[in-house]
Amino acid sequence: MERKGLESERLLLKPLSFNELLHIKENDINNIEIIIDVEAISDSVYLAIKKKL
Repeated sequence: MERKGLESERLLLKPLSFNELLHIKENDINNIEIIIDVEAISDSVYLAIKKKL
């Protein structure tokens, strides 16, 4: 299944896969294909990921 996203000149938004969400939940962001700034994962984002899973 193709993962679509939104892209502009300065921004790329794309949905994370189930496995990527699991890696974030387990604080294992080094195994994710895309680069995510650790500061972008706030407590509210972490809670939203836990709820989604």
